[in-house]
Amino acid sequence: MRSRLGWWDGLGLLLLWSACGCRSGEGKHLLYLDFEAEPAVVAGLSTEQAYSGSRAAKVVGPADTLLLRYPRLSLSASRHVRLSAQLWLARSPARYPPLVVEVYRGGAPIHRHELRLDEVVKRYNAWVPVTTLLRLPRDVEPSDELRISLILNQPATQVYLDDLALDDAE
Repeated sequence: MRSRLGWWDGLGLLLLWSACGCRSGEGKHLLYLDFEAEPAVVAGLSTEQAYSGSRAAKVVGPADTLLLRYPRLSLSASRHVRLSAQLWLARSPARYPPLVVEVYRGGAPIHRHELRLDEVVKRYNAWVPVTTLLRLPRDVEPSDELRISLILNQPATQVYLDDLALDDAE
């Protein structure tokens, strides 16, 4: 049986980024998440597929949600940020939902960027590197919260995510 952490009446999986072994400010990364640290704290980690190490985040079907939250990331110095990750998609449905990157201020979104998985992933049942450039608004503040989410909308769909990084692209 898969481990789950309930969120808003069973929407599924909630990962708190700050509890997942996220490293901010190491090397060139603004943020790096490999899902290896603190595995007992995080629901939805899988050892079935992993790009590096032994664990990756797993989202399966419409009952699961991946929500990564990082409230302490200072993005104000960077106007252009590169998001990169390794994705493993189980099969090719007509349309995968987007991987959504949002900046929140005071509980409300002020910026949204969508990465359409069905447009960038062309191989299935294999790890595929994905990269996108995010252009942030000029008024991003250090107190703003960064959220990355993926909500699957088709049954029996599997997505694994590993080695998520945000880098300054300027």
